[in-house]
Amino acid sequence: MDASLAIEHTPPGASRRRAWIGVISLGLGLTVAVWLFWRSRSAPASPVLFSLPAFSLVDERGQPFGSAELAGRPYVADFVYTSCHDACPMLTARMGELQDALRRDPAAVQLVTFTVDPARDGPTQLAEYARSARAIPGLWHFLTGPVGHVTSLLQDGFKVSMEGGPAGDVTHDNHFVLVDARGRIRGYFEASPSGLRGIRSALKNLLLGD
Repeated sequence: MDASLAIEHTPPGASRRRAWIGVISLGLGLTVAVWLFWRSRSAPASPVLFSLPAFSLVDERGQPFGSAELAGRPYVADFVYTSCHDACPMLTARMGELQDALRRDPAAVQLVTFTVDPARDGPTQLAEYARSARAIPGLWHFLTGPVGHVTSLLQDGFKVSMEGGPAGDVTHDNHFVLVDARGRIRGYFEASPSGLRGIRSALKNLLLGD
């Protein structure tokens, strides 16, 4: 039997069935794609690691500032001290990069720097440090307070290390901490270019999904 006869004897309706199968497959594919898209939009940035306790400290203006003022927006925290010449300048520079990325929408996210040397870093020292870092008021905050309060919050709340040395230096954690709008820790990130990319991605998911 030649090819022309084979074509002539194709069962009636086979072409229509193949067309319908193609349409159904395409529809299922689009449905799955849309479901995955919306699922990714509503998925949380990361698991909840810890819930922070309520706290009230003092900012670089000498005004009370704490969890009540931070509620409702996610924030990124870091931990430095103003007389540090080791890792702190790098941490502050990285936080400045985050500020540059977030300055177009300062109402969405906040940045918070906690001193790990509250005995020497009062509001005056933090205000000068903020000016040198070119911090945008209202977007990037610098906090201090009684030594016991700060130590307890950082060690027990944020789960970060800080320890004073014999020469007045302070050994402390060099990670950024992402906190969601409900005061829950959602991740620890290295102060590196890849860490900053991870923070920005996690923040995007938090703002879309939480």
